[in-house]
Amino acid sequence: MRPYIAFILFILSLSAKAQISAEGQKFVAAFFAQERKETKYFYAQGVGSTTINELSKTVNNLPKNTIKSWDRSGGRARLIDSLVLTDDEKYYILTELAAQKADSLWKNITLPGARMVPKQTILEIFNNKNKGWSYFHDGIGKGFYLFTFPIFFRNNNYCAFYYGYSCGNLCGDGAFIIYKKVNGKWMAAFKLYEWVS
Repeated sequence: MRPYIAFILFILSLSAKAQISAEGQKFVAAFFAQERKETKYFYAQGVGSTTINELSKTVNNLPKNTIKSWDRSGGRARLIDSLVLTDDEKYYILTELAAQKADSLWKNITLPGARMVPKQTILEIFNNKNKGWSYFHDGIGKGFYLFTFPIFFRNNNYCAFYYGYSCGNLCGDGAFIIYKKVNGKWMAAFKLYEWVS
């Protein structure tokens, strides 16, 4: 009886992953439909280990597993909302981030109006002193995105997602954000990490 129950649980876990994958695809497509900086856009295959490690460090260093959202308008800071992650949620987010170091995850993603630039191509362009951004701009496009796959938790009502956009030596931005589903739409709720170049 126990092997039968284990087998059923295994099958259910596979179907749950497939649903999350479909939800993730929808989330990323909606994100880029709203946030992209040009009509024709490019994204690189995966996020580097250094970025994944920074994001993991950010999650690990949350005081009391608490994330706060502030309104800083008018010269004063006012707490808007807070989210306390359970230890299990924190562990899940960290585990999912670590799993995203694998390039194999990127084989089945398609984004409308986008073209994936393989990680190897990006490395070849930017590790060559004679190429760099001028080569990228002339041969590929204005810039490219890097992003993690969305990490859904609390029954798919919250999502941790990182994106970065690079467009030159001192051109780009990125953020690691917890999104919250409100009335069926994803809203940026908590910014964990942000950079601007």
